[in-house]
Amino acid sequence: MFKRRNFINGKSIIAIDKSKMYRVYLTISTDMVEEARKIHNTTPLATAGLGRVLTGAGLMGLMLKGQRDNIAVTTACNALSRAGFENGVAPVGSTNR
Repeated sequence: MFKRRNFINGKSIIAIDKSKMYRVYLTISTDMVEEARKIHNTTPLATAGLGRVLTGAGLMGLMLKGQRDNIAVTTACNALSRAGFENGVAPVGSTNR
């Protein structure tokens, strides 16, 4: 059984085995990460890390069960990015289902 879902400029497939004991989540998040890179004007290294966080948060969002469940992700750092976030804290994203 396969389900296809789109999440924030990405594509995902959820596969469930016949016994419904296992699920597999696959995603292509290249477009989502590229959009985040443009918005935050990040370096290639920061973009790689940000992409992993966004992809992980997006996959966790697909696993939410209730309509009121949500995930909020924030990052904290000791240096300012090229975008110049105040106090080294930048909200990365929030996903509501």
